[in-house]
Amino acid sequence: MPTPLRNLLEGYEGKPTMGLQHAGDSLLKVAVVAGRVDDIEVAKSYFDEDGKPLTTIVKSIHDYWGKTHGSLKGPVQNGKNALEPWLTGAIIERYNLSNDKVVRSLADFVLSVVTDGFVGKDTTGTQMGNFTEKWRGGGFG
Repeated sequence: MPTPLRNLLEGYEGKPTMGLQHAGDSLLKVAVVAGRVDDIEVAKSYFDEDGKPLTTIVKSIHDYWGKTHGSLKGPVQNGKNALEPWLTGAIIERYNLSNDKVVRSLADFVLSVVTDGFVGKDTTGTQMGNFTEKWRGGGFG
């Protein structure tokens, strides 16, 4: 009997915020419906010869973000930087990354990681992103 899929947040250090927990639960539900990849060779095929996730999968996630949110927005840029370990985790857990719904749900999950994040961890980005009009001498002319 195959091992059931796990939520990618299981065993991760840190307590996810409610938003991130919801995104993790949603991803797991979509992945369960799509079915687990039980063939180890298929799961391995999601990695390139250097042990990194396939660029086709990464590109499909980047394209999804670009179409949905715009490619130059801060969270999307942060998502691109945070994608690889979560994508690797999904491959190791044998998520079916041949399924478009799973890939899109994983993309949404990673955006939740960089925007909702974990309790006590800062996800707000740059100082300009936190600007409250109190920056003495700052601003744009």
